[in-house]
Amino acid sequence: MLIRFKRLLPLLLILAFGASKAQITQTQDNSIRFYNKGIELFDKEKFGAAQRQFSIFIDYCTDPLLKINTEYYIATCALELMNPDALTMFTRIMEKYPESPKAKASAYQLGRYYFRQKEYSNALDKMETVDTGFLSPEEVSEYNFIVGYCNFRKDNYAQAKIALAKTTEIKNKYYFPANYYYGFLLYNESDWDNSLKHFERVTISKIYGPVVPLYIAQIYYIKGQYNTLISYADTITNKEIVNDLALVLAQAHYESGNFEKAQIYFEKYKASNKPMNKQELYKMAYTFYQNKNFDKAYLEFQKVADGNDTLAQYASFNLADCYLKLGKKQNARLAFERAHHLGFIEDVTSEALFNAGKLSYELSFHQQGSKQLVEFINTYPEHKNADEAKKVLSELLLNTKNYKQAIPVLESIKVKNNDIKMAYQRATYYQGEQEYLDNNIAEANRLFAKSAEYNFDKKLYSLANFWLGEMLYKESKYAEAENKFNICLNYYPSEIKDTKYLSLCYYNIAYCEFKAEHYETAANNFEKFKDMESAFGKQPQLFLDACVRIGDCYFQTKSYTKAMDAYDYAVSKNAAASDYALYQKGMIEGILNKPDDKVKSMRTITSKYPRSGFIDDALFEIANTRLQQEDYPSAIREFEYILSEYPNSIHTRRARLSLGLVYYNKHEDDKALEQFKKVAELYSKTDEGKEALNTIRAIYVARGEADLYFDYLKTIPGAAASLSEEDSVSFQSALAMYQKGNCTKSVAAFSKYLRSFQDGYFRSQASFYRAECLYKDKSYDSAFADYQYILQQPRNEFSEISARKAAVIQYLKKDYTYALSYYMLLEELAQNKENQMVAYLGELRSSYRLLKFDTSFLAAKKLVNFAESTKEALIESHLILGRIFLENYNQPDSAQAEFEYVLKETRNVNAAEAKYNLAYIAYRKNDLKSSEKIIFQLSEDFSTYEYWVAKGYLLLADIYLQKNDTFQSKATLRSIIENYKGEDLKKIATDKLAAIEAKEKAEKEVKDKQQNQTEE
Repeated sequence: MLIRFKRLLPLLLILAFGASKAQITQTQDNSIRFYNKGIELFDKEKFGAAQRQFSIFIDYCTDPLLKINTEYYIATCALELMNPDALTMFTRIMEKYPESPKAKASAYQLGRYYFRQKEYSNALDKMETVDTGFLSPEEVSEYNFIVGYCNFRKDNYAQAKIALAKTTEIKNKYYFPANYYYGFLLYNESDWDNSLKHFERVTISKIYGPVVPLYIAQIYYIKGQYNTLISYADTITNKEIVNDLALVLAQAHYESGNFEKAQIYFEKYKASNKPMNKQELYKMAYTFYQNKNFDKAYLEFQKVADGNDTLAQYASFNLADCYLKLGKKQNARLAFERAHHLGFIEDVTSEALFNAGKLSYELSFHQQGSKQLVEFINTYPEHKNADEAKKVLSELLLNTKNYKQAIPVLESIKVKNNDIKMAYQRATYYQGEQEYLDNNIAEANRLFAKSAEYNFDKKLYSLANFWLGEMLYKESKYAEAENKFNICLNYYPSEIKDTKYLSLCYYNIAYCEFKAEHYETAANNFEKFKDMESAFGKQPQLFLDACVRIGDCYFQTKSYTKAMDAYDYAVSKNAAASDYALYQKGMIEGILNKPDDKVKSMRTITSKYPRSGFIDDALFEIANTRLQQEDYPSAIREFEYILSEYPNSIHTRRARLSLGLVYYNKHEDDKALEQFKKVAELYSKTDEGKEALNTIRAIYVARGEADLYFDYLKTIPGAAASLSEEDSVSFQSALAMYQKGNCTKSVAAFSKYLRSFQDGYFRSQASFYRAECLYKDKSYDSAFADYQYILQQPRNEFSEISARKAAVIQYLKKDYTYALSYYMLLEELAQNKENQMVAYLGELRSSYRLLKFDTSFLAAKKLVNFAESTKEALIESHLILGRIFLENYNQPDSAQAEFEYVLKETRNVNAAEAKYNLAYIAYRKNDLKSSEKIIFQLSEDFSTYEYWVAKGYLLLADIYLQKNDTFQSKATLRSIIENYKGEDLKKIATDKLAAIEAKEKAEKEVKDKQQNQTEE
């Protein structure tokens, strides 16, 4: 530590200013006694009295030389007496006697005058005009000192040093100050030995002696003569430098390894509240650290660790160790990360990285831990801790839930042993599960395929194939899906024998066979699943679904008795599809020619399941059964009931057609024509419309009124074309390609049909099937146009699915206003419970994105109260309810209940968001302790979801700031900046850090200004 300039003593103006005596030529004049008396008094430095004697003499003096001398003495006395007219006197001498030696000497005296007035620039200007040949040796010494000191004050150190050097050996009144300032200049040039020599000369000075010991002590310290310094310090008695000396002694003891004594002096200096630079702060911190005073050490290390140099790196590393000793592992982790990031000293960088990785693992920061440990292993493969790092990494990857980050880390390891491969198999599997839960199907498929490349863990190998089969099934690739389920079932059966997946394999294989219309083998696998579930009862809903599907399989193979038994069993167990099972049972009873039993089953649906989607189907079958029984009054009553109570039913047009047939069979042709014409006019382009026209024709022909028929036909748009053979053949050709799954050719064929037959009979069907192909190929705009056309027609069998697909298309296009309108339409049209739920969910999502929070709130409530809502839909509903309560309705307690529900029901990204919001609610309530705890739980439990973890740490930085722990706040923000990849939160962290640093800088500037004012 170099002593700062402010410790220099100002030149004291108590120095005696002597003047040379001029040689006087003796005269005979009696007045000479006044001159001689003046000289005598001048020599005694009685300048006032001398000036009076010289003033008397000059009035009588006639000798020109003597008169010049006398004027010079008078001016000199005025200077010594600090009279302001001295300047005028010397100036007059120079002007009157320019060639006189006294004129030359007057320039010197003017320089002295300005020097006395502290006008150093003017003093230097005058001294530069002095010819020292006219000065006495004593005056030359003073001249050199003044020139040296003035240059010193003007920071002209080189010139000052030259001038002062000329007077340091002359033992006069300038001896001490000259050596003092000259010593300082040498000190400033790091010429320690010569500086020490000159400082030692002035130790006996009353003025400079009390100050120079501090410089001498500094020199001993700089030269490493610590014992000499410590001994020398005992001889210093000046109490005014005791604090500064304490800092030097503290560092001397520090360098000598005597940390106990170093601490005494550091604490003494610290108590003085004087500033310390970062090197001194580091030494004090390290002294506390060596003395195991970690609670003091970490506070000082913090002040140094905030820099950007090697010292900051050492401080960060030691700070981390202090935190460890104090049990603050989280703080230690951040400090080690800081030490590694600074990266100046390789040994410290590597050790910091290793320790940061270990702590990240211990504290469940798996993302950072795995990244840090892999970086350490790859960067320092020969490091002494390399083996331990591999061991820790292996444990981390085998136990972590942060699979998303673990996967690229594992992939980046250059040499993979079997443990790493096994960890990779597990990581890809479990992350695949998570992606599947988050509905990221493509990514889930990729990860399960990666996992299935290894079979170290045989159970995971089987399960990876199971999920691959699930996704293939959803893509309608039933044969490929069945193959994957068979791998799961047969390769390592012992691994899944005690899990639900054993029975699920049979269940899924059965469905693959069912979809492929292999009903016998499907029934066999459903029976196997049913037998297993009967024994264990793990999945009752799937068990009952299997019972229904067994009935369907037997129904398709015409094993009607077995089918009815299966349906009856499902109904007896109150299966979710009981209404469907009853309907199927009724249909079998109709096939078995048991019409009354059929009607009874259908009636049960309408009475027992009033909200069933099969009610209108059941009513239609009852009416049809009565028609087949030729119970015309009952048939008419049933058909009319359907038309009045279910006008939007898909059976409406068939019911009206059948009602016409009843009247036709009763030979009530006028009533029959009334119904048939309504069907023809409302549904001209449907099978029912075509059938109605045929029957109308038969009636008119039977009446012999064919002309009336043709006149009527002209009133039905497209009716003539719809009856043409060309129309039918063109449509059937396109439909055949569609049924074969050849979408490319079928789209072209349907398009040709629609161009050729503007009012074609099959226009609705062609538009729908073309839309389905276009939708599958993601040609959404074209598909939407077809779906929209269908929705503009009277309700038909395609209306409901078209509303759903149209809504989805607009949602995917992010046209949420349009999407919302179609989801609302779907809600009106929905006949099955799945579409009802899809409508509510679509309304929820679309309205929320449109910031229509009241509409979102109502949609969420519909889903919460809808018995058939899936678990995923309920989770999303409660999450959005929580957001609305928190952000829009300012009801944090209600929001908290919603977020807690989400946390209880899932562990996916929704749970991560819910956890963050619980932390935020606690923060808003000023419960900082709870908020901090929740953030750490968020990091531990949901480390896969980096966005929410990073948001949590942004909130944690605010918490630290609230607690006035600025260091931890900055360290947390730096960790986000260095580790989080997303620019959105990184920018927020960067801005927050900049704001804190700007505030600190402003506070430091104010503090430094106050300190400088105090020292001055």
